[in-house]
Amino acid sequence: MALAIKKTFAGMVEASKQERRPATLDKLILGLECGGSDGFSGISANPAVGYCSDLLVGLGGSVILAEFPELCGVEQNLSDRCSDEKDAKRFAELMGMYSQRATEAGSGFDMNPSPGNIKDGLITDAIKSAGAAKKEALRP
Repeated sequence: MALAIKKTFAGMVEASKQERRPATLDKLILGLECGGSDGFSGISANPAVGYCSDLLVGLGGSVILAEFPELCGVEQNLSDRCSDEKDAKRFAELMGMYSQRATEAGSGFDMNPSPGNIKDGLITDAIKSAGAAKKEALRP
C-alpha cells in the first residue's frame, strides 16, 4: 500500500508539470463509471449524464461506458446503438469474455446489484442495468 501511495504521488508530480493548451472537442473522451446507483439514478442522474454524453458526441467528443457489470441485461439495446456492426459484435464478444472471466474468478453478473444498491432501492440487476444504460450516448 505504501508503494502504491508513493507511486500515486510521483504520478501527480509528473501530471502537474503538464501545461494546459487549447484542444478541440474531438480530443475529449469522457469515461463513465458507476457512481453508486440507487432507485432513482435511472430516472434522474443517469439520463442527465446521457444527455451530456449526447451533446459531447454531437460536438465531436467520445464517451465510454466503463463498467461491464452495469450493462448486463441491456446488451441488445447497446448493440443496436453501436456505430456499426463490427463494434456491436466486438461489444458482444467483450461482454461474453467478461462474463466468463468473472465466473471463473468466482463472481459474475449475478453478483449485481450490490447490497448498497439494494438498500437504496435497486432490487434487481435489470433495474440497475436499465438505469445505467441511460448514460450511453447516441451515435453521431
